[in-house]
Amino acid sequence: MEPGVPIENNSIRDLQLIVPNLHRRYSGVTATNRMVAPKLARMYRAAWLGPYAPDGIARMGPADLLKLWRRRAPLIWHARRNDEMIAGLLLRGLGWPLKLVFTSAAQRHHTWLTRWLIRRMDAVIATSELSA
Repeated sequence: MEPGVPIENNSIRDLQLIVPNLHRRYSGVTATNRMVAPKLARMYRAAWLGPYAPDGIARMGPADLLKLWRRRAPLIWHARRNDEMIAGLLLRGLGWPLKLVFTSAAQRHHTWLTRWLIRRMDAVIATSELSA
């Protein structure tokens, strides 16, 4: 696990995008996120939440996330998994100013739960015709 660069207090106010990685194990989705996150960080003020942070993006911890509660400017929460969509929905329901984006690279049909979660996202990036 790489430590990443911690997010600075003044940067947290300007944050635009959170890339959560809530999976404990290193997976294919984690590897994909690690490749995409530094590119997103060049386009937005972005931070990685969770283990396996790649170089090229700031890293935030749970305490940093708590500081964003009741912030006025919305943040993009870029989910790749069901647990990340659920966490984003819960945080938004509790007052975090999140715009929820889900990227689907499904190679098979989504379960009913995934489809239900996707319907609650603000935007969906589908990279497969099977995504619903």
